[in-house]
Amino acid sequence: MSSIQRNFQSALIYLLLIGVLLLLILGAYESGLQLVHLKPETLTWRELPWAVVLSLMRMTVSYFLSLVLAYALGMTAAKTAWGERVIIPLLDILQSVPVVAFFPAAISFFIGMWHGQRIGIEMAAIFLIVTSQAWNMAFAVYEAIKGLPEESEEAVLGLGLTRTQRFFKLYAPASVPRLISNSILSWSNGWFFLVACEIIAVGPVEYNLPGIGSFLKRAADNDDLGLVGAGLLA
Repeated sequence: MSSIQRNFQSALIYLLLIGVLLLLILGAYESGLQLVHLKPETLTWRELPWAVVLSLMRMTVSYFLSLVLAYALGMTAAKTAWGERVIIPLLDILQSVPVVAFFPAAISFFIGMWHGQRIGIEMAAIFLIVTSQAWNMAFAVYEAIKGLPEESEEAVLGLGLTRTQRFFKLYAPASVPRLISNSILSWSNGWFFLVACEIIAVGPVEYNLPGIGSFLKRAADNDDLGLVGAGLLA
């Protein structure tokens, strides 16, 4: 097995572990924590801090999932011929697809799998945010690793570093500058689409999650300019 394949497998394992952790967090979130449910007729200033916290939690989880996905896709595209031929055009296409186009997949898979329960809706929202963040970050990883000089690759191979050491000593540091720059854009995209991700609607079906996105939408529906302004400021 080549080092590239081992790196890819390691990335998939890390992604799986993060997914399991996410499920545990969302399980506690669904069954144990007392949450504020934002309703148009009872929307008040008191819900705003909780709405910000909940949205920030979704954004943070989505970002770290996007980061793992970006390294898995970016490194595979940069280090394998088939990956470059397949993944780069695919990323180009996915980057141009709006978040709302993923709504049917989110509803059919995540919400359908959990039969409309809260955990499924949370997972669908996080999936939608990831689709607005990951592709741009994957391009950053790909471009950074592709631009590494051959001497650097030869040096780490000559030193006998393991695949994990090569990742943390060479690939990860080399991709940080581009990744930071693209992460700013990806994080902005996530905030931009947050309202759509927290209010998942396809036809007559609509699922609402408490958060700053749904807070703004409900405040606007109630014609409460004060709450809209507070939500935007927050």
